[in-house]
Amino acid sequence: MAHFVNSEEEEEVPDLPDDRDKYEYFWKARSPFSQWHPSDFVVDGKTYNCAEQYMMYHKALLMKDDERAEVIMALDNPQEMKAAGSTMDDIDEDLWNDKSQEVVEAGNMAKFSQNEELKQKLFNTYPKTLVYTDPKDTIWGIGLNQHDKRARNKQTWRGQNRLGEILTKVRDKLMESFLEPANPDETENPDAPEN
Repeated sequence: MAHFVNSEEEEEVPDLPDDRDKYEYFWKARSPFSQWHPSDFVVDGKTYNCAEQYMMYHKALLMKDDERAEVIMALDNPQEMKAAGSTMDDIDEDLWNDKSQEVVEAGNMAKFSQNEELKQKLFNTYPKTLVYTDPKDTIWGIGLNQHDKRARNKQTWRGQNRLGEILTKVRDKLMESFLEPANPDETENPDAPEN
């Protein structure tokens, strides 16, 4: 369960570097990086319509609530999916905290690897860190909106940015083949004598 905060209260911002150029901020379903952004993808023969559906479906399965999992798969609205996944009777918070990041990474790996246009948008963020600027979410986001001065430097974020870190990791994994040198032997030690 996300921890929500009131970011309306402005705190004094320490004099830290403005690192906005290192971050790619996002929030809401219109962003291709949002869990709610429409994007069909298939995992193990099952078609998901967004990463939120994948996340909540797998949360229900982890909680052994197969009925709730099927309800989530029948929904089209990500807000309803989130509500269905968040209101189960017996949520094992420790289990979910242990597995949730792995679930979100797997869902986003499928989402971006199977949707070329979204993958290119993700690649276009390189080398920045993606930052989920939901002002009320201090687990998956930074607990601040992107216009808050505290969003400019990681040291003043109010949240963990789990979603942003996962998306950055997904992007880097998908880009590995583009980032590796064509011939590693030639780049290991350019000053080494030839044989």
